[in-house]
Amino acid sequence: MNPSAFWSVVATFDWTNFTGETETVKARLLREWTPEYLAEFQAAYDQVEGAMYHRFDDSGVDFDCGDDTFGDVISHIVGLGQAEYDRNMADPSLAAKRVRDSGCKNFSYCFPLYTDLEYLDPTFYTKRADDLASNLNGLTSALSRSPVVSNPKVDDCLSTLALLCGLVRDGDFTTVTSQADSFTEAAKAWPKVRETLVGTAQALRAISHLGRHLEWGSRNLVSDITIYQPGS
Repeated sequence: MNPSAFWSVVATFDWTNFTGETETVKARLLREWTPEYLAEFQAAYDQVEGAMYHRFDDSGVDFDCGDDTFGDVISHIVGLGQAEYDRNMADPSLAAKRVRDSGCKNFSYCFPLYTDLEYLDPTFYTKRADDLASNLNGLTSALSRSPVVSNPKVDDCLSTLALLCGLVRDGDFTTVTSQADSFTEAAKAWPKVRETLVGTAQALRAISHLGRHLEWGSRNLVSDITIYQPGS
């Protein structure tokens, strides 16, 4: 992709006025762009981003920020378009001022990387559901044989998340999407529900260890299906 074509695509994002969800934009582009076009855009982005990184790094200007913020500022400037990019390349102190003023958003979160193509593959979700189900089975087994007193709240939470795993493994993403709030609430409730368990310190530590990925593993699974597989 030549520079002119790259900057034309960047302009379509209207990054200056962007107020939407970056993941939603990324999901749309994953469906619209071919893998070849995606790779071309990513290569062009990497080139202009890398040039700006080296320009700022060699400029002697004190950005007074960490690597993450430094990267966000560069990506934000790229998103603002060619004119702003050229202006900051000529005078890196303008970018340093953006660090102090904050408000920089990472433009690269808006477009997919080549590796993001896996989000379009249904098996990507079924494998994650398999892992989550294995985690749930281990947790349920531990609860049944350990000196821990469970309660209906725990059972309801785990049953809801087991239903989630079953639906995903069956490829029923439509139901997952329609019941996303219910599954997300169950996942978010797990840490507090876990605190209602009564038992020895050793047993509770084991339960906590088994369920440590339960909340975010479930929440991320539901979120990704809702965003990337909404019509499946």
